[in-house]
Amino acid sequence: MVEIQIIALAADWPTMRVDPRFIELMRLARVANSLALAYPALFLPFTDQSPKARRDRFAGLLFSAALLKEGLHTARSLGRWFRELPQYTEGFGAILSDPAVQ
Repeated sequence: MVEIQIIALAADWPTMRVDPRFIELMRLARVANSLALAYPALFLPFTDQSPKARRDRFAGLLFSAALLKEGLHTARSLGRWFRELPQYTEGFGAILSDPAVQ
């Protein structure tokens, strides 16, 4: 697991919190964090067919699908600000240009 920290000076916060680049990055961070919350339900063993396990697997699948759609939409919007950065072109740029993803 990769841990990312964002550290900002209190004096920079009023400007940073309304910067569209920061807002989009935080949307993507929220999606990634929410996916981490949904994954345990997806990995419940199929041998457990209790109503709770079935409900949790189904909810995890639907929630993850919605998050992935939102995450891809957010990743596409990041190109507006980060297209020139190698982290974008080698990461999201490669993913979004993949025919299987398209």
